[in-house]
Amino acid sequence: MRRRISCGAIVLLFAFVPVLLSCVTIHALLPGDDSRPSASATPNPAKVPAQMLGPADLLVAVDPWFAGTLVFWIVPWLLVIVGFTILATAIVQPTHSKDHFLRIRRPSTLLAISLVLGIVLALPWIYGVIRLLASS
Repeated sequence: MRRRISCGAIVLLFAFVPVLLSCVTIHALLPGDDSRPSASATPNPAKVPAQMLGPADLLVAVDPWFAGTLVFWIVPWLLVIVGFTILATAIVQPTHSKDHFLRIRRPSTLLAISLVLGIVLALPWIYGVIRLLASS
C-alpha cells in the first residue's frame, strides 16, 4: 500500500516538474516593474508586480492569445494526468505472478511516461519561454 501511494506521488511530481520549471523561467525572464505609483498621480490601479502572477497569468503576460483558451488545454491534460496517476497506483504491485494484466516491472517506466505527459502539459509555458528568449 505504501509503495502504491509513493509511486502515485512520484508520478504527480514528475508530471508537474516541467510546468514548474517553465513558470519559474518565465518569471525570471519577464521584465520587472519596480516603480511604485504615487497616490496623487492617478486614481487608476497600477499593474500587478510579476511576483504576484500565477502560472496562467504568467502565460497571458507573454502571449495574450492564451487569455481565454488556456482552460481548454489545462482541463483535459489534468484529467489525463490524474487518470494516469490512478492507473499508476493501481498497476504497481509487488506480486510476481505472470498472469497479472498490467504489471510494471520498472518504476522508471512510470516516471518516463509521467515526464512526457508533464512536458506535453507544459507546452504552452515552454512556448512562452521560447518566445521570451527570442524577443530578448
